[in-house]
Amino acid sequence: MPRLGLWLRGLQALPEERYGRVLPALWGQGEGESIAAPSTLHLAARLLGLPEPLAAAAFLAVAEGVEVAGRWVMALEPVSFGGQAGRLALAPAALPGEVESAALFAAATVEFSDSPWQLARGTRRWYVLQDVAPDLRSSDPNELWGREPPLRPWQGQDAAEFQRFLNALQMFLAVQPSNRAREAAAEDPCCHFWAWGEGSLPVDRPTLPWQALCGADELLHAVAQWAGIRLWDGQGAMPDGLLWSWPQPWFLPETATAFAELWQQIRPVTTLEIWTGRFAEREQAEHLRWRSQDRWRFWRRPRLPGGAREAR
Repeated sequence: MPRLGLWLRGLQALPEERYGRVLPALWGQGEGESIAAPSTLHLAARLLGLPEPLAAAAFLAVAEGVEVAGRWVMALEPVSFGGQAGRLALAPAALPGEVESAALFAAATVEFSDSPWQLARGTRRWYVLQDVAPDLRSSDPNELWGREPPLRPWQGQDAAEFQRFLNALQMFLAVQPSNRAREAAAEDPCCHFWAWGEGSLPVDRPTLPWQALCGADELLHAVAQWAGIRLWDGQGAMPDGLLWSWPQPWFLPETATAFAELWQQIRPVTTLEIWTGRFAEREQAEHLRWRSQDRWRFWRRPRLPGGAREAR
């Protein structure tokens, strides 16, 4: 098991006691660096050896059976809005059942048949496609769940035009019979979307720097499917050249213990690379490169990820 990459997405600025002993020891022995991470999709693209930012919508669309044929794609993620004291909070939602979802989509495609924003439907979300990429940049909803959405969620010269289209689409869906029935039954209507992940698939299919991927993330699965590489499920021998998106959130006290147990299993690695999650306030992440010979640097003091003070 010569090479392993660990993406600790939930590892951000934390109280010192949450790190445990193993991770600070590795951080002290290896060589770390700060890397630019304007968004999680920029960081994901860098780890996967793909153009930045990662065109998440295009990969997800292909995985859901949508024909993109080299076009620009943006995902329309179903969402709901909650909150208290007049403050909205963004939350993930799901499309309704197949019959209701198909009826809503059919009505929308007729209503917006003359729009330059072409609609497509997957099993978990809708998509917008264009033949020519517009000047439009979005915010990743995975960084916004439970928070108040930004006042200007889309940037670029075509943002205003797209905002008008999305508003019209959501208002049209809101008055459809099935959504009126949902509201009458005090249920959330299916009419709110968060648009994100814009981009196109790479023209030339690059060779990823990993032979296998591991993680529960839907986007990671979509990239593995598109790239034609193995998706390891954690069963059997760990493959060489594995990028593992480790799912456990580091704010939980038991995560450091679980990581120490994982380290006992993967200690035969020759090269270990670790990436933290994104430090939003600095738009950076940290990358650590640790080699088996670095374990003899026992004289080095433990160090905390994220540019924090040294562990005691």
